[in-house]
Amino acid sequence: MTEIQADIDTIEQAILDRLIAAAAPSGPWGYRMPTIDSYGAELEGNPELSMARGQAPAIWVVFGGEESPDRQGFRRLRYSIVVLARSYRNERASRRGDGTTPGAYQILKDVRAVLAKDDLGGLLVRGLEHIRTRSLASGKAVKVYAFDVEAKIEDEAAHDTIDPEALADFRRFRADWDIPPHGNVQPPLPAAEADYRTDLTLPTDEEA
Repeated sequence: MTEIQADIDTIEQAILDRLIAAAAPSGPWGYRMPTIDSYGAELEGNPELSMARGQAPAIWVVFGGEESPDRQGFRRLRYSIVVLARSYRNERASRRGDGTTPGAYQILKDVRAVLAKDDLGGLLVRGLEHIRTRSLASGKAVKVYAFDVEAKIEDEAAHDTIDPEALADFRRFRADWDIPPHGNVQPPLPAAEADYRTDLTLPTDEEA
């Protein structure tokens, strides 16, 4: 297994663990959640989401891809928490609840409360960030939403692998200056002959 797969798997499982704990009898949700699992194409092919209806209410977690690193160089992994709610009454009740089973809105609210700003036990450099909530599908008595979050982690592959012991001491700093009043500032820069040069030699520990 590669490093990136391990990162993705570990974070996905940590999200699942948080949700499973919240839905446990001793957890804060207070209602039954028959299915909390990694997504396995349960919603593919729709007809009325028949494959998933028997598992409702349900939550699935799936890795959604990776964005470009942020300005600090942290990797940005995207996950979707897919919420399916069902009511035997109608689609409206599947969204808002029917007094017996929770609606999709309630489940989304509870998912947000569990995951908001959670760094998953230190796996992330900062807490999970909610990106957006999307409507994925509707049936006669079924509603599906995706709650999208971003997880930021350090990019271990980008760390400098140079042995610091193999580097010489930083002793000299040089800066070349091209000054407009003196000309010599036409591209390409820097010019072959600098208008002014600064050399700074740092003292050794013995000289300091």
